[in-house]
Amino acid sequence: MAKIKFVIHPLFILFGIYFACIGKVYSFLIFTLTAVLHELGHYFKAYGYGYQLKRLTLMPYGAVIHGETNEMTYKEEVSVALSGPFLNLLIAMLFVALWWTFPDSYPYTELCVLANLTLASVNLLPSYPLDGGRVLLATLSCYIDRKRALKICKVIGVLVSLGIFALFIYSVIIKKPNLSILFFSLFTLFGNVFVSKDNTYERILSYFSLGNIKKGKKVNVIAVDDSITVYSLKNLYTYGELLCLLIYNENQKPIATLMPDEVVKILSTACLHDKVVDLIKVR
Repeated sequence: MAKIKFVIHPLFILFGIYFACIGKVYSFLIFTLTAVLHELGHYFKAYGYGYQLKRLTLMPYGAVIHGETNEMTYKEEVSVALSGPFLNLLIAMLFVALWWTFPDSYPYTELCVLANLTLASVNLLPSYPLDGGRVLLATLSCYIDRKRALKICKVIGVLVSLGIFALFIYSVIIKKPNLSILFFSLFTLFGNVFVSKDNTYERILSYFSLGNIKKGKKVNVIAVDDSITVYSLKNLYTYGELLCLLIYNENQKPIATLMPDEVVKILSTACLHDKVVDLIKVR
């Protein structure tokens, strides 16, 4: 895996200062850990599709995927967006199961369940750039132009931000100001108005190197049929290995042989959903 630039969003720092001022540092640490796990849910799901994060930004309310996902299908985009909240819900259920087995653990794990349920819930709001907004964007993109869909999602996101801010005003009116709601409204507002492209998913690039072959070097040879896609080839490939691909047609007759350098070139440059045989000259 390539290195990921890790960045802490300014609102996340303000969020931490707020929790420190009200004497809830432990709560902030739990929410921070939960947010990191949320990020990992997105990261590993995307990695399974052949993408990786160029930059990972720690937000007050978990993961946010900004920018275009380029070659991702809308189905993959939805799957990646939902993977973060799904992981949070799974962790919450595991802690609840722990309560049934060890009831005495409840006082120590209640906050963990609350943090995971909170991040899962707020990220499912249909507001870009939250995960629910990403799902909405991918769904709308199936029916209308992507740029138009993005504009619609951003408008909805701003309206949601204003609605959340209204809740903060209400909390002030009833003399129970909730700064967490204020931070959340600002977070969603800035996310919609100032959408960054630094968090976009990039293709995972492979590399080719024979290295020292004086004493010989093992080459893995794999036989596949002519329906194999670049995405399926990626799943067969181990990063940095030498892989030779033998392609056969439906009659089990050999039609092409890809040497290790050719395999890596296809993995590094071709669209994940292309068929390999469409990218090469067959016999």
